[in-house]
Amino acid sequence: MSEVWVAAGNYSPNDAVGSPYGLKLKDGVRLYGGFAGTETNRAQRNWTNNVTTLLSIENQSSVDAIGAINRGTVLDGFRITVCSATT
Repeated sequence: MSEVWVAAGNYSPNDAVGSPYGLKLKDGVRLYGGFAGTETNRAQRNWTNNVTTLLSIENQSSVDAIGAINRGTVLDGFRITVCSATT
């Protein structure tokens, strides 16, 4: 299984995959947020101090786990926020 460590910051699923379809979790991938960027062990992260946010633009992007959830799939240490834009 693959493990991805994500540093603190705001991330748009559109930016992450380069398309308006959002972030699609892959089967068996473990995605962890809350890193400062200097850790050498996952237990060193502090997701309370190193807030890692996935920004979902209402009706434009999403964090989609449908079809990806199994015992090996993990999304941990993230804050997921839905933003609404008006013109």
